[in-house]
Amino acid sequence: MRIEPVSICRANRRTLARSIQRSIRLLGDPDEILPKTGDVVLIKPNLGWDKDWRTGTTTSPHFVQAMIDLLGPRRPSKIIVGESPSIGMRAKDVFHSTGYDQLRGKGLEIRDLGVDELSEVRLPRGTLLRKVLLPASYLAADYFINAPVVKTHVNTCVTLSTKNLKGLLPSSEKKRFHLLGLDRCIAELSSIIEHDLILVDGQIGQEGMGPISGSPVKLGVVIAGFNPLAVDATCIRVMKIPFTRVKHLRIARKLGLGPASKGIRLAGDPLPSVSRRFQTPPRDFSKAYEGIRIVAGDPCSGCIGSLTVSLERMLNAGELEILKSKIGCVNIAIGPRARVPEEPEGPWVIVGRCLWQLKSRGLFIPGCSPQGWFVRDVLRSMIGLEPLFVDKSLLMGCAESSATRTGNDPFHTGTVGSRSRE
Repeated sequence: MRIEPVSICRANRRTLARSIQRSIRLLGDPDEILPKTGDVVLIKPNLGWDKDWRTGTTTSPHFVQAMIDLLGPRRPSKIIVGESPSIGMRAKDVFHSTGYDQLRGKGLEIRDLGVDELSEVRLPRGTLLRKVLLPASYLAADYFINAPVVKTHVNTCVTLSTKNLKGLLPSSEKKRFHLLGLDRCIAELSSIIEHDLILVDGQIGQEGMGPISGSPVKLGVVIAGFNPLAVDATCIRVMKIPFTRVKHLRIARKLGLGPASKGIRLAGDPLPSVSRRFQTPPRDFSKAYEGIRIVAGDPCSGCIGSLTVSLERMLNAGELEILKSKIGCVNIAIGPRARVPEEPEGPWVIVGRCLWQLKSRGLFIPGCSPQGWFVRDVLRSMIGLEPLFVDKSLLMGCAESSATRTGNDPFHTGTVGSRSRE
């Protein structure tokens, strides 16, 4: 049985560079581990969203800068920091908002992998995925570093190094993963991605309604290794989340993509000294918000992010309480596999372009993915509150099909999606 080393090092902003160096030394000889002179290096942080790293949403730019500084003396020919952000996010905005456009280094390039040249790659171990489109930046790289952050995820329980690989893909492939089944797809994707190093930014993580609407957690750790399953299994031990709770890791282990717990050799600081119980997303996402019933059908992170951000802000502003008192419960369909009755009872909101074919069954919010402020304004208008961000005429356009069918104003009657009985 092959033993996979994983290192654990306490870290803070002041000691970050030293902690990264120590985490690598604990894995073995840095001269054997780090890239060679002339190599093209690809670093893949978690930059799915335009959110500051202190929210626990994204990999810290300081973490990646420390990595770039460490690699500099190795004289790579190029260092690419690449990401294909979440659906609906623009890479330019993400790089600016997260501070990545301020990174410095010889031969450094910040690259949008979402518009990269693509090549089709077959998956020998794939049962659901037979082939996938991968970016040239990964395929042409001599050395690949996966640099995720430690956080929870409403779709996959956690997003660590295995889930972070989805950010290599163009939007079309991400959508396909959700249609086929996200957990198995990301596990099978990891079977063809070769890692040279995994460095996990555990300075600040995120718990609860991740990947964007959760609460930041000051963790203060760097976790390093070579095998994504071994690293992720260690991360969830730090988070005190049972392995059985994370479906894509269970699938990866069944596929033989990494060791069982006995095949992981831990080095560095003791696990209990850095562990902290993370609040996980609810297993039943449908009732996460009082007054809202979410009918989820494998929604992408873009739609999940937009919806949860809007609902969290409404919750904090007391708007969900008003919604519940005026309407009772609003049904929200999200994700390509969401099921909406042909003759739906009560108010229904249909979210996202992937449900366009069901738009006549409720109040339809277009977009891929819809912006969170748009979702919030639609829900506010349903309870008679003025929109904060968009013109009322635009919101009425969303309601056109429902209003035409029912003869009611869906923003004020609570009859969105109700089919009139003759």
